[in-house]
Amino acid sequence: PAGQFAADRLGKNIMAAIESLPVRQQQCFLLRSWEGLSVKETAAAMRLNSGSVKVHYSRALAKLKAVLEE
Repeated sequence: PAGQFAADRLGKNIMAAIESLPVRQQQCFLLRSWEGLSVKETAAAMRLNSGSVKVHYSRALAKLKAVLEE
């Protein structure tokens, strides 16, 4: 029970952190991390160039790391 509570809490914290990201960063993070798309596939899906995808993804990871470390 305690382990399940901790897992539920962590899941809620992660979702809150993702929701705090700007929309483009959310989309990029979810497509890359959860959907497993490549940079090229993510760029096509979001109608961006690969460089923009890399920037959005990098910023999303940095912000998520900072939020979750608090």
